[in-house]
Amino acid sequence: EICPDDISEVVASVERSAAKEIACYWTNGGLRLYLPDDSTSGNTGDKTGATEYFFPIKVGLLDIGFYDYQLLPLLQAVYGGKKRVISYNVKEIMHRLDELKIEHLAPFDDVSVLKCIADGLSNSDSLEFCLQYHGLNEKHAAYGLYYLCQTYKAALRPAEEKLYEEIELPLVRVLFDMEKQGVCVDGAALNGFSEKYSAELRDLTEKIYGLAGECFNVNSTQQLGKILFEKLRIG
Repeated sequence: EICPDDISEVVASVERSAAKEIACYWTNGGLRLYLPDDSTSGNTGDKTGATEYFFPIKVGLLDIGFYDYQLLPLLQAVYGGKKRVISYNVKEIMHRLDELKIEHLAPFDDVSVLKCIADGLSNSDSLEFCLQYHGLNEKHAAYGLYYLCQTYKAALRPAEEKLYEEIELPLVRVLFDMEKQGVCVDGAALNGFSEKYSAELRDLTEKIYGLAGECFNVNSTQQLGKILFEKLRIG
């Protein structure tokens, strides 16, 4: 882990690197950036030559770190560049960038979406939970993001990969635009639909349990696959 004094050097490293992807974890406490070594990009097990940078966010005059405006060149280089950016909850990142007048132009992977498809974990699960779940060090969250992305992608079936690339990822930008612009909804009607379909979903879930002969996480593609193809031998 490196805490640089000069952001321009890191910007130069990012732009100079031949790595095709970069992992970035941005919170109120700081910005973590994992830049894979050119020769190990795509390899989850080898960190030789790779670097994780940490930029603490400075609030008060006596704090150690950087103010948001000082990070602008780096944010522009990462999110406005051509490298694929691995993040967690990209839609939230887009909103933070928008406040700084930066557009997320770089291609991206969203680990919060990937984990739902690959592991069946809830979309509300935090990155910290995912890191703990996979036995990864929370301190090096950017590397953890990189590792999880490669791991989840490797677990996707062809149909799931198509779902992720052609539907889920484009939908992130659509939802960001909707949230930024705002939409009008009928609150009473929305609550009515929620109650109606929640009841129907509970009934369907109980029927599924009955057909399967056991309870399981119906939102988990892995558990569902075992029930359908291994236990019930469908297809």
